[in-house]
Amino acid sequence: VMAAKDGSGNVGTSSVHYNLAKDTTAPTIKGLKVPSPDDTNKVNMTYSTNENAYITITIKDSKGHTIATVEKNRYKKSGKQSQKWDISRLSNGTYSFSISAVDQSNNKRTISTKYTLKKRAAKVVVNSLHVRLKPSTTSKVIGTLKKNKTATTIGKTGSWYEIIYGKSKGYVSSKYVTIK
Repeated sequence: VMAAKDGSGNVGTSSVHYNLAKDTTAPTIKGLKVPSPDDTNKVNMTYSTNENAYITITIKDSKGHTIATVEKNRYKKSGKQSQKWDISRLSNGTYSFSISAVDQSNNKRTISTKYTLKKRAAKVVVNSLHVRLKPSTTSKVIGTLKKNKTATTIGKTGSWYEIIYGKSKGYVSSKYVTIK
């Protein structure tokens, strides 16, 4: 309310009413996709939101334990988003990817999707294959794999696959394995 007095002492008042509508609608999250990992053992999850929001992305194992928080309250503009995540240390299994979006009015929405990770395996096609410390034929040999044995691939460097070998990592030439 505003009041004004003129030179004669007359007082006039005026008021303006505003209706402020509180935003009570949570952001919409659509199109969450988690494709198979690429040769570098990264997944590039994609999704979109209909409004600017603070985004949190978590990954849980099959028992519901949080194993990673990929994003935590990061401000993102509305539209299509993507986020890469390195899965090289994960074992095959089922995981849950969850995305939460919180807007400026503190409205929150969370969506989740299940994801089954099945890493590719390198199957040896020669009688004996050297596992090397680095991706080079001159690198130190740290072990051998016999014909038809498989090893989980966790990356690729040129024509070499990085594999899990025992409790460590090693490299095998792509010439002597098939990927399944």
